[in-house]
Amino acid sequence: NYQMAEIFKGQGQTDSAIVYYERAITTATDTTANARQIRGNAGYSVGLLYYNAQRYADAVHGFHVAVDANPKDLDAIKNLSIAFRAAGMPDSAKALDDELLKQAQASGTVTPDQLFDLGVAQFTDKKYADAAETFGDYAAGPSHVLPTDGAARAWDGITVRSFLTSFVVQKATREGAAAIAPAAARLARLEGLEAHALAADFRLEV
Repeated sequence: NYQMAEIFKGQGQTDSAIVYYERAITTATDTTANARQIRGNAGYSVGLLYYNAQRYADAVHGFHVAVDANPKDLDAIKNLSIAFRAAGMPDSAKALDDELLKQAQASGTVTPDQLFDLGVAQFTDKKYADAAETFGDYAAGPSHVLPTDGAARAWDGITVRSFLTSFVVQKATREGAAAIAPAAARLARLEGLEAHALAADFRLEV
């Protein structure tokens, strides 16, 4: 059935391909790896055909089959979310997106594209506050990790800059050093740092 579906799809006979993909789904019912692969591939392919035919509820069914057969198929999960939205089921899409993001965060595999797609989806759902938070927190602005206990009055949120170390390099000409040496020596002696004062005095002699 699956091979016949592939042949019909290759010939552009979409309706016949759908019939045979559905047959492949219903006949490959055992739990072997080969049967799961056939169900997953057939579900994904028929989901695409349904979606392109604007049969969005049927597309949800097809991608659901693919995800059930292979829960780690990210393309199937993403397309299921898209089909949910097209079928007028934004809450189901959002639940799927949130779960996918949670898994990616737990495994450390979150990508900028994934976050951008999530923000676009939230915007499409007219969940503008969620979209702004997603874009701002992860993709388009500063980190959402902010100082607590009133520390934000003096410190920024965490950014890449927070993990960088800076240092200052000073360079003085002979004339410049001579000009500031008396003041430096005076301040050093007021602090009881005679060695520093002598170093400043030395600048007047060289």
